[in-house]
Amino acid sequence: MTPATSSAWAKITPVTSEVLGIKTLPDALAYIECELVDLETLKKTGVCIGKAVNITVKEELWDEEHSSFAAGFAKTLHYISEDAYYTNGKVVHVAENFTNMTND
Repeated sequence: MTPATSSAWAKITPVTSEVLGIKTLPDALAYIECELVDLETLKKTGVCIGKAVNITVKEELWDEEHSSFAAGFAKTLHYISEDAYYTNGKVVHVAENFTNMTND
């Protein structure tokens, strides 16, 4: 079964990346396409070492004139563990920040 037809895609129709032709999320803000450069390390340790061959960023998030993210989109989000993320110099816990949300 291919990823596009497996239940892992949860009714999402993936799009094909520009360079390597891999399946990506259609609404991804950005993604990096990488090629494996060290198969031996992967086999021995499970650590994947890759080389970026293409970076795609949604047009509205990119400032072409300055070759950087557009104002307001420069913050990064890093997964730490469970419900914890790091952004803008702070650790954010998802459960704490979404407890008061309602479905409108």
